[in-house]
Amino acid sequence: MQLQLPVVASGGHVVTRGNWSFNRLPIIIFFGLLGVLPICQGEEIYLKNGTSISADRVLEKGTDIIYQLGATSYTIPKSSVARVVRDPPVRTSTSGQARMTITVETPKADAWLPSISTGAQPTGPAGAIRKSGRQQLPVAPPSESPTPSTERELIQKLIVDGQVDEGALAEFEKNSRPVVAAAADFLAGRFEMENGNAANAPEYFARAIKLEPNEPLLLDWYAAALMKIGKNADALAAAKQASEQAPNSAGAFQLLGRVYYNSDKTKDAIAAWKHSLDLRADESLQKILDKAQKEVDSEESFREQQSEHFVVRYDGGQVSQELQRQILATLESAYRDFEREFDFSPNQTMPVILYAQKAFFDITEAPSWASGTNDGRLRIPVEGLQAMTPKLERVLRHELTHSFVAFITRGGCATWLNEGLAQLMEPKSSSWEKQVVAALFQRNDQIPLQTLEQRFSGLDENEARVAYAESLITVEYLRSKYGMQELISMLKEIPQRRSTQAALKARTRYDYDQLEKELGTFLSGSLAQREK
Repeated sequence: MQLQLPVVASGGHVVTRGNWSFNRLPIIIFFGLLGVLPICQGEEIYLKNGTSISADRVLEKGTDIIYQLGATSYTIPKSSVARVVRDPPVRTSTSGQARMTITVETPKADAWLPSISTGAQPTGPAGAIRKSGRQQLPVAPPSESPTPSTERELIQKLIVDGQVDEGALAEFEKNSRPVVAAAADFLAGRFEMENGNAANAPEYFARAIKLEPNEPLLLDWYAAALMKIGKNADALAAAKQASEQAPNSAGAFQLLGRVYYNSDKTKDAIAAWKHSLDLRADESLQKILDKAQKEVDSEESFREQQSEHFVVRYDGGQVSQELQRQILATLESAYRDFEREFDFSPNQTMPVILYAQKAFFDITEAPSWASGTNDGRLRIPVEGLQAMTPKLERVLRHELTHSFVAFITRGGCATWLNEGLAQLMEPKSSSWEKQVVAALFQRNDQIPLQTLEQRFSGLDENEARVAYAESLITVEYLRSKYGMQELISMLKEIPQRRSTQAALKARTRYDYDQLEKELGTFLSGSLAQREK
């Protein structure tokens, strides 16, 4: 999202609250390029291998740590846990883009997982990785839900030191009944999804589906994992198959609607959501449906133009043919620039919607200071414009940067880095803003980077000024010290490291506290130089 306002308020002063803590909200699923499975973040488990697990609730029992996600409980050995942090700060993983939000029912593991005999254990050595082909075998019908101890024992054998043990999984696939092997693959995929490593999850779910091809829940998870990593066409095929196999499942049609929406098929999404609501009332889904219907109604008379990488929808009475042409040309030029800069190509047509001013704020519910949003669709207000302006070009480049960042990081980029890069690519310089931010650092009144991981869309104008300025200055500092290529490498490490701070530390050896100290020293020197 781009900020319309200058960083320095009238009179040359920045107004802040003094105590920087955003309102704590439950983490919810966002449309487009965001997360897949809803996790209400209440406690954080930090493992000794450097990864972490966000949980609703954490309990200690003997030598085990039991954590709860939704209605499902999991167990890991206490020996693999470094520490548990209660009520951690909320982290969101994308820029401060205004977007439609939805809470989607998580597929329930206990709706399918079969009873597993404790005798169905891997017989070979743990840790032996096998990649042999697998034969599709006759499928036993799903039986009753497992006892908690059964599932817990299976997870304890599959998850070692916070990671899927491929050797143990291979042994389950080789020596267990097909239904048990499928359960093991499913649990491995679910673990990866719930621990921020969605790139590994589709393969596990696909293997489970081969063993249990008639189980729609597996297809739901498979579709969710594919959608998480941006493979919407494959996700749509899986979601359709799941809804066909479970025509009375409200959850299957709710998920199908999400995939349709992410694929820029809003009318199909509405139809799927209406069918889901016919099967089961859901107040939150009804709100999503109403918002999507409002979006479709507003675009009913829109026209459409397409270029190599973009499809632009617009109100023909509001947007001149010359402006349409210039917008597509500007976007294509920026796309080529970003392909070179990021060494990455999304290889996906991107929707761009041009609105009148009022329609833009009605549809996006963006804060008043926003001049564009990106929820997988670039949404831009252009009322009154007849031709390209420098400001509109900057907005287009800014919002397109968010798309590249989201694809590269699979939606995992902290907002400060996302917004800092988007401003950098406009291009914008913070040269005159440094004095203001330096003064904040001197008084220790800056917004902590941990706080700047969150979305900016809930900020007021003055808070937003500071947040955007700090984000740009931080990214400029990192670029000046390490180079642009190192910044891009950090982006590409985020999916593997599972957090922006972990990727930052891997590339620079700085955590957030250390980076803020370095940045404060740098700004203090800049301020002293300016005062000479």
